Amino acid sequence: MILTHWNISVVISLFVKFFAVGQGTGQIPPLDVKVVWNNEFCPLLDWSNSHGNCNYNISKVNDDGEKSTLYKTSESFYRLNCMARDKDVTFEVSAQCTDSDQERKAVSVTIRQHPAFVKNFHCVVYSRHSMNCSWDSLNNTNIHLYYWIKWPERSPLKPCTTYLYNGTMKTGCHILYRINNKSITPNIFFLLNDIGSNLNNTFWTDPKIVKPDPPKLSVSLEGDKLLFRWDTDTFDANCLKYEAFFSKCGSKQTKNFIDNRHIEDYDPACEYRMKVKSVFTCGSGKSDLSKEVVYGRNDSSGVLKFVLVTCISVMVCLCIILFVLYRQYKDKLLPKIPIPARLMGWDSQKPPKALFTPAPTKYSKVCLLSPVQPETPSL
Repeated sequence: MILTHWNISVVISLFVKFFAVGQGTGQIPPLDVKVVWNNEFCPLLDWSNSHGNCNYNISKVNDDGEKSTLYKTSESFYRLNCMARDKDVTFEVSAQCTDSDQERKAVSVTIRQHPAFVKNFHCVVYSRHSMNCSWDSLNNTNIHLYYWIKWPERSPLKPCTTYLYNGTMKTGCHILYRINNKSITPNIFFLLNDIGSNLNNTFWTDPKIVKPDPPKLSVSLEGDKLLFRWDTDTFDANCLKYEAFFSKCGSKQTKNFIDNRHIEDYDPACEYRMKVKSVFTCGSGKSDLSKEVVYGRNDSSGVLKFVLVTCISVMVCLCIILFVLYRQYKDKLLPKIPIPARLMGWDSQKPPKALFTPAPTKYSKVCLLSPVQPETPSL
């Protein structure tokens, strides 16, 4: 009896599955979604399609759970962008089939992060054909570095040939490469292999962090002009501008240039100083300052003459102003002293008639008597 019921259950289950596939009530593709690696950096999403005419939507799940659509295709695969496995990344594939009313089902797949044995991996570009990459080792391991330039895409991994050391520990690599392209190099991917544990760490860098060499600056006198000139770097000239620190007669200023030259009017009494650095505008980074160039010398006698002429000119101007003010306000500053007789209405030559004159008396004349010396008796 139990066997009979079991057989009936199996028949019913098979009938339901067959009916679901035929009538559109079961699970639809994609099926068996997996990650296939073309090389150490470039993955491919692959799935099977056994249902017929379907379109697939590929999405990336962001860190906050939001989904962003990457691509829609009718193929059963999708080539992802090459990446560095420095964090977990999740993708989803969902299907929409034209000959089915079944509910869409998204299938997710996660590309896991490599266990880290280095940190602070970064690269600085010094020219269109060289860069320095460095890292901090977490456990004093023996590391081999390989790099892959995504142009052409099928180029093989190349090993580092010039390592940078801190004592006996590898802490970086100096990489030389050559690409027949005036623009900055394309994306470069790195594979670090820990020989002891056979683990890999992968990194990606967009070579936009640049440190050009300091410009070589020169100065020359051409006629009555000073010409400052500096060499251009190996980078594309459209990606460079220049910041200059300039002084004339001790007066300092900062100037920005697009070209690699500057013309200044020449004053023989002045000293000129200048130093320049390159600034990379197609990304970030700048060079160190160039060596300072000096032309001429400050003429101290000329400065003294200028001070003397200025002082004399100021004094002459003050004297002229004081003289004009004196002429204008002379009567107020130095008033005339009046004659008393004129205040009384007198003539300065004749006494006034109304002046009282007393009558002469016997005492009018004064006689001066001189004392008589007594005679000395004779013996």
